[in-house]
Amino acid sequence: MSRSLLFDLKTDSIPIINYTNEENEIWKRYINVMLEKIKINACEEINYNIQNMFNSKILKIDKLTELADLNSFLADTSNFNIVPVSGLLSPRIFLFFLSFRIFPSTQYVRIKEGFLFNGEPDYFHEVIGHVTMLSNKKFADFTEKIGKASIGASDDIIK
Repeated sequence: MSRSLLFDLKTDSIPIINYTNEENEIWKRYINVMLEKIKINACEEINYNIQNMFNSKILKIDKLTELADLNSFLADTSNFNIVPVSGLLSPRIFLFFLSFRIFPSTQYVRIKEGFLFNGEPDYFHEVIGHVTMLSNKKFADFTEKIGKASIGASDDIIK
């Protein structure tokens, strides 16, 4: 699914994907593996945020959460919003979005054969790698500052 990068948070809605049974099965395999890794390797805040997301039923083991629901959760917890994008953005554009407390996120699910690694951001990467951190207000505030600091920065600084 392709979406324009021009997204109006007030009038556009995040597309509902209605993930397939196969995609939900891939999620179930992925999240079960990742929860064990996170429990051992992630910081206390990430573990807390993930537990909070499961306790509030925003994340489920057996079913992918729609991006619109993640957006509502993030808006409530850290005043960040999510906009759907169709793939990898340049670092400058990604940081620009962050400066406005907007997280650009893909919605597609990686294939079964590569469910533990994918070469570009996908739903799993977005949720586990970013939304879990952005649901922490202090981290979200810091992320916004990084985005703002990037505005007007040289390409070398962005890199």
